[in-house]
Amino acid sequence: MGYLNLTNTTRKGDMFMRRRFLSLILVLTLALAGLPSVASAESTDGATVTIEGTINPATVTISAPLTVSFSIDPNAEESQRFVSAPFTVINNSNAPVIVKMNRIRKTQTGTMTVVAPDEYQNWSDLSSAESETKIALGINDGTKDIWSPAEENSVDNAEGTQFIGNESKEFHLIAKHGLAFSKAFVTTFELILSCELY
Repeated sequence: MGYLNLTNTTRKGDMFMRRRFLSLILVLTLALAGLPSVASAESTDGATVTIEGTINPATVTISAPLTVSFSIDPNAEESQRFVSAPFTVINNSNAPVIVKMNRIRKTQTGTMTVVAPDEYQNWSDLSSAESETKIALGINDGTKDIWSPAEENSVDNAEGTQFIGNESKEFHLIAKHGLAFSKAFVTTFELILSCELY
């Protein structure tokens, strides 16, 4: 009898162990089955947001004086023969700009033609007819001379002076001219400026 009881006990324990093992397998199966769905949910969480910006173009404007004057006195000392009041060009834009002196040319009522500064080797040797009809003009920005091309040259000056931000820049006229003026007279020119973004 005792032997049978032992066998029965062993069978009951075996059944118990089998049930625990099956329960453990079932729990692991459920746990593992849930992992892919969790990983999948994590990989698709979040969103992509499109950012759209609107950029407006900068307005480029400058201010320059309406009139700039000079005088020539062939009787004065060499450093005082050509006198020009300085003039200021103002950048009214918030952005940095380049201001270019394209050319200087005579007006319809002007009597002197703008020529290249190297047109004559010695400007002081010009005759009266040449002195009263030819002149080389340009501007200086305090650091360099920028000469106008000759009026007969259709290509504008490629040189420019740049200044940054909302600033102003002072210039003055420069010239090469003859000395043999037989009379006093007034002549007029146009200074052509252009501006663009730096």
